[in-house]
Amino acid sequence: MSEMAHFRGNISGGWSARGGQCKSAFHAKGSPCGSSSGSGVAASIGLATVTIGTETDGSISSPSSSNNVVGIKPTVGLTSRAGVIPISGAQDTVGPMTRSVEDAAIVLSVIAGEDLNDARTRSQPAPAPEYTKALDINALRGKRIGIPRSSIPETLSPTFVKGFDELVQLASVLERPDADAKAFTSLFLPDGWFRDLLVFTWELRTLSGQEKILGYASKHIEHARKGGVNGLHGGSSVSAGFTFSTEVGNGRGLFTLKQDSTDATDSDTDSNTSSKAFTLLMALESLKGYEPIGAEQGVYHGHSMCWPEVQAKRQKTIEEGLHVLIVGAGQNGLQVAARFKQMGISCLLIEKNARIGDQWRERYPSLTLHTTKHHHTMLYQPYPHTWPRFTPRDKVADWLEQYAVSQDLHVWTNSRILPVPSYDPKTRKWTVKIDRLDGRGPITLCPTHIVLATGILGGPYTPTVEGRASFTGESFHSTAYPTGTEDGFKLPESASRFAGKRVVVIGTGNSAADVALDLHIRGAKQVTILQRSSTCVQSAKSVCDSLDMIWREDVPTEVADWWAEGTPYNLRKEILQGMKEVNMAKDKRILEGLAKAGMDVNFGPGGAGLLPLVYENFGGYWMDVGCAEYIISGKIKVKSGTGIAKFSENGLVLEDGSTLEADVVIFATGYVNIRGVMKKIFGDAIDQTGIVFGVDEEGEMKGGYRPSGHPGLWYASGDFAGSRFGSRLLVSSQVFAEILHPMTSSLFRKKVGPD
Repeated sequence: MSEMAHFRGNISGGWSARGGQCKSAFHAKGSPCGSSSGSGVAASIGLATVTIGTETDGSISSPSSSNNVVGIKPTVGLTSRAGVIPISGAQDTVGPMTRSVEDAAIVLSVIAGEDLNDARTRSQPAPAPEYTKALDINALRGKRIGIPRSSIPETLSPTFVKGFDELVQLASVLERPDADAKAFTSLFLPDGWFRDLLVFTWELRTLSGQEKILGYASKHIEHARKGGVNGLHGGSSVSAGFTFSTEVGNGRGLFTLKQDSTDATDSDTDSNTSSKAFTLLMALESLKGYEPIGAEQGVYHGHSMCWPEVQAKRQKTIEEGLHVLIVGAGQNGLQVAARFKQMGISCLLIEKNARIGDQWRERYPSLTLHTTKHHHTMLYQPYPHTWPRFTPRDKVADWLEQYAVSQDLHVWTNSRILPVPSYDPKTRKWTVKIDRLDGRGPITLCPTHIVLATGILGGPYTPTVEGRASFTGESFHSTAYPTGTEDGFKLPESASRFAGKRVVVIGTGNSAADVALDLHIRGAKQVTILQRSSTCVQSAKSVCDSLDMIWREDVPTEVADWWAEGTPYNLRKEILQGMKEVNMAKDKRILEGLAKAGMDVNFGPGGAGLLPLVYENFGGYWMDVGCAEYIISGKIKVKSGTGIAKFSENGLVLEDGSTLEADVVIFATGYVNIRGVMKKIFGDAIDQTGIVFGVDEEGEMKGGYRPSGHPGLWYASGDFAGSRFGSRLLVSSQVFAEILHPMTSSLFRKKVGPD
């Protein structure tokens, strides 16, 4: 702590001789603001449950404000300053800095009182007050709050002031006893968007336009109004974040303002026209009393228990009183489990493979993730600064395995669910038998919830083609490349065995393009891609340039996730369609070159690129990482506009009558839906669940991280970023509510239909 900052030296606020400069919790280059900023940042990002700061004039209040925590500067003499080096003996005090008002009251009650080492504490009444008794969520209802606008600096951005005014209006609407849906709707532009994640209802909803917002708010605003809104965060932009509380939990929000053209006149300027919400996101983050635990001390039972003993005891406790069973230890299952651990929920993962990460190790060796490391980083555990921009297959696998260890997650590998688990609606528990292939099974477990975190993809889909048995070469699905294990035999993991061979790759998705490129580089005599339908092609650079606008080196991943989720999917799609010409121009050379080479290419629905196809179809696109250049140059061939009629002894006969000679045929033809695979395990219970991928008419994801249709059964699916955010809001909060929070359980079970 730089106690003498700005007064007796030129050291910046937040600097420490032990650790150097403290950085803002919300922006790597932003000021943490004040000598107690280390405490403020630590509380804000969860490094500590509660922290302590000291203040002469602003060293608690300033970093608390800047880092979105609650700070209290006590009256001089209320708390002891023993051990503190004061700037002013008449002003310095020690006070709490926490994530909530309740925590601050608890800490203040503990640290207040007389201390013989500080004579000023004798001037305060004894015993010290119990500050938690003064907590009243309705204390400010009906009160008028003044804003001293004359003290607002003229240099402050007008857009920031407008953001503050919008926040005040939102708070005044939601905190009124007679919360008014019309007043709430009036905060929006006529074409505004409201995204509600578990705040007004226990569902995921996105409403566009004042008419839909009004209809929705009229029915559900009562559920959201019992709480408070505070904490504006944002720079000189038209967007800002805030925190809020409801009767049952705490949440975060984000709004974007635009000038209201319906109120403007010809004489209006940017500074005096009114602004209203174009987008508003409100999302439940945690339930009251069950906030994230944060980091442990690392010392257990006064040093009397070593770490292996602690883990063994926890493992036994989990197995005997299991709340949540997670099937699949990929990025979805691991991040959901990490959330549950932070909530104090007993959770066990089972993974069918011998090692965590094997689902990646078994893919083709040249595979790398197609998004940047800042987009696909893991929850609570960012990659090192030296990590490659695009993560290779084996590094992904090893990181997932290491993540389970670092996050202290309990995982059974070589384990599978045996058909058919049974659910008892009276006890609201499952009875599940687990086959542990290491010889310790089957084992019976009785969890309250099962989370299926095996992704949206089931097994490989290979179309039935006449004459396949007569083909003298190899044929297999791309999931078996390069080992060729589809039919039960295993060859050495080396694509070089295809050197000198003629290979046909059926399909034009990401896997097809990657496999074709790998085959060519490793010496295949001729690689031909058979295209059956038009394909959206967008370069990795174009896609990653867009991702880099949000997920950047200088922005904490958690903050970037909130900014991304603040723009509803349907709005993002509209924006991308409006940028069609700009984005197509970036890939003009590739698109024209592929078309000239014979490919049928497009740029997505309405020119929006591949994003809608990722969310709505999960197919029909490829993000190009190099294959396009080889097609354009003629080194990789493309046959388009026809399908397969049958196999011949030496290759394929196509529907247009032409033939393709081949030594190897690889089906890059996608996957079956996960529901079909799970039905073999869960039986008729799966019939109660809905589709697991795609988006609904409001743009919210179907199936994943929301009620599946069957009690106690959930799907966790999506990419790394989707799981990071979804694990917090959509499964963890809801499952947690039903397990441990009876007050919210009845609300949760009350189904809310579409409006």
